[in-house]
Amino acid sequence: MTSARCASSLRRPPPSPASASAENWIVLRPEQWSKLLPPPPVEPGHSWELDRDVSAKILTYFYPQTENNNADVARIQNLSLTGKVLAVENGSATARVDGFVEMQHAFYAGRDKQPLRADVVGVLIWQPAGPPTLKLVTTTAEYLGHPFDVAVESTSHPVP
Repeated sequence: MTSARCASSLRRPPPSPASASAENWIVLRPEQWSKLLPPPPVEPGHSWELDRDVSAKILTYFYPQTENNNADVARIQNLSLTGKVLAVENGSATARVDGFVEMQHAFYAGRDKQPLRADVVGVLIWQPAGPPTLKLVTTTAEYLGHPFDVAVESTSHPVP
């Protein structure tokens, strides 16, 4: 099984207190990870849309640390993750990933939801045998007038 570690923090201008940070683990089964990969042929320059359902499972965590930790994908209004193959060498492929997520998020559970947008960039590396490696970071993200940062890095674990 491969999981992705998602860390987020809310940036605040000085002299505010230090940024709050959080970490979430997103567990994806091998069949979900495979849906992120492009259809053949895998050649440099080839672009594709990553699977929307799997992308939503990852991007739903792209919000700053708040009192509300509801990561329901139903909050997502729009999203896109697009891959572009950069290189194929020695059985390994590397792609750039660009995208965004727009959703509604309530700072406190049960309160009014506010719009949030995060633009992301990253890399996806895979080989025919073995789980892919995914890394994503926000390039711009804002919630309630404050910028925030999120980073995702996948890690592999044996399937139980």
